[in-house]
Amino acid sequence: MTDDIRIAAHPYGYVRVLGSDLYEAADTIFAEIAAGGYDGIEVMHSMLEAEEAVDRLGALSEEHDLPIIGASFGGNMWDASLTNDFVVRTMRIARQLQALGAHQLGISTGSTGEPKTDEQLDIQAALVRRMIDICAEHGIALNAHNHTYEVDWELRELRGMLERVPELRLGPDLNWLHRAGVDPVWFLREFADRIVFLHLRDQTGEVWEQVLGEGELDWAGIATALDEIDFSGWAAVELAFRAEHPVTRPMGDNYRMSLEFLRRLFGQEG
Repeated sequence: MTDDIRIAAHPYGYVRVLGSDLYEAADTIFAEIAAGGYDGIEVMHSMLEAEEAVDRLGALSEEHDLPIIGASFGGNMWDASLTNDFVVRTMRIARQLQALGAHQLGISTGSTGEPKTDEQLDIQAALVRRMIDICAEHGIALNAHNHTYEVDWELRELRGMLERVPELRLGPDLNWLHRAGVDPVWFLREFADRIVFLHLRDQTGEVWEQVLGEGELDWAGIATALDEIDFSGWAAVELAFRAEHPVTRPMGDNYRMSLEFLRRLFGQEG
């Protein structure tokens, strides 16, 4: 039931107004996301790079009563020369997330700009299997967070990864699916037994909207599909903006209004 879905915020939208160093801006981000009424926050892996990150983010989480539920992490995982680096980084991130009481790691595997070869998918899959095991040792569930490249070319990469890593769980970004021409409602139904996490955003044409519900995504259909598949995991609002698209509201308001829309959509008001 959609009224069981817990809703987090992913702070990527703040890059547009606060710059790329979201760790430096963490005080503002945690305060505004908490004030917006969110159930939790999913941090970017870059926010965990500072030596004191766990202590500082943990203190902010406690101060604002805003649980850190996980992190997003990505890179060119198809590149064999980077495999050891990704293993080491995954170990560190998994330990940090465990210390913060988190339970999710959403990964993106990096684009080559064209369909990945079988060899690249083999390299990537072997790494992802190791990452799944590392995360599990620390109580963290890994999920695959898509952009467009994973589902372009008739879902070549997605299907290739599921063949190679049968245990892989999915954390689809429904807006990136839409941008790739993949119907999010169909995707939810097709891969229902693998979906454990969601990323949500809205758009009109090629322009990302500031608030969910102001664009063209079929939110009613999405809610119906989530009900049908009995999804009960976490959904994260991940706003995004390009430089040529002005942000006319305070970012805290955009996140708050997006949550209010989802509460209405999922029947969570009151």
